[in-house]
Amino acid sequence: KNTALCLLPDFIRPPALEIMKDEISVLIPQAHYKCEEHTPYFKKNFSDWPAGHPEARRSTFQYAQIVTPDIPAQTMMSKLYQWNPLTQFVQQAVGADSLFRSACPTLSLTVKVAGEGDTDGWHYDGNDFVISLLLQSSECGGEFEYAPDIRNKHDQNYAGVDRLYKSPDVEAIRPTLEPGTFTFFNGRYSMHRVRPVGLTRQPRIVSIFSFDRRPD
Repeated sequence: KNTALCLLPDFIRPPALEIMKDEISVLIPQAHYKCEEHTPYFKKNFSDWPAGHPEARRSTFQYAQIVTPDIPAQTMMSKLYQWNPLTQFVQQAVGADSLFRSACPTLSLTVKVAGEGDTDGWHYDGNDFVISLLLQSSECGGEFEYAPDIRNKHDQNYAGVDRLYKSPDVEAIRPTLEPGTFTFFNGRYSMHRVRPVGLTRQPRIVSIFSFDRRPD
């Protein structure tokens, strides 16, 4: 609760993980490449804030994304997401009264692929929790890092955010993530990013499972 993050290493056994990686790797050419700049708050009126203010600082979001329609139903990844016991497990883990797989036809199950130079810049999430599964790490860079509960619903803590920007090696936590790790993360109040991927022969590949408290 105090770290905003729960890691379940070896959630996927190595043989199954290899199958998942192979199935997803052949889909990478279909991925949609994204390269944008946003503030951590995803607001467009950043010019209303003085230069250097956290609300005005823009981060780069650059990676490829495989969306739901491009992930075949027969893949092990899709079967895992559609497996009802997984939804029940996530519901119990997050303490939800009810939980359903997302009904979004595009983003309910996605995969982010980050190669050399790609990054997922500093930001907060708009939802209560994110469920992800790391399939493959890059050989250099691409680390996930975050500042747990750096803000709350009453205080944006801009001073703390400014320190995070200036000294991420001091202010942020960089957990060790190994392929096969299933992750629960609450990013609504914890600013986070994926550091730029360095020189690598293999991309960072992570799948995102989306759930909602409403069935629609």
